[in-house]
Amino acid sequence: QWQREKEKMVAEFDQKIHSIEAEKERLLEESHLQLKTKILELNQKFESTVRRVQTSDIETVKQEMAGEHIRQIAELQQRFQQEIETVRTEERRLGKVEEEKTRSIYAERERQTAEDLMQLEKMHAKRVSQLEQQIAVLKKKVESLEIELRQAVLT
Repeated sequence: QWQREKEKMVAEFDQKIHSIEAEKERLLEESHLQLKTKILELNQKFESTVRRVQTSDIETVKQEMAGEHIRQIAELQQRFQQEIETVRTEERRLGKVEEEKTRSIYAERERQTAEDLMQLEKMHAKRVSQLEQQIAVLKKKVESLEIELRQAVLT
């Protein structure tokens, strides 16, 4: 019976781990999707801004504003690159937080399983001891009955 309980607990533990991992994957995918969407929006905004700046500069003052135009594009690139890096940093941070959370949950489950196994082992040892005592009592009864049987046969 302890084996069935042990198997049941292991199955429950495996199921919990599976559900935690599935939730982790779902959260990570959701986070990745949000971050990719943000990056796409930033890239689109960047491209739109670059096109707008290029068009207005080229049409108004081609040669005089060429240097300013390049500086503006570089600033925009740098700003958007910083924003993209910020988003990526946040994605990495969220990934680490999620990983730590999962590790913590796994460690707690592992600790709980170890405690449960120790409890099962104690219960098993107690049951084995009880059975050994019962066997010893039954052996004494058999010996007693054998002695009585020998005496009955001799008389």
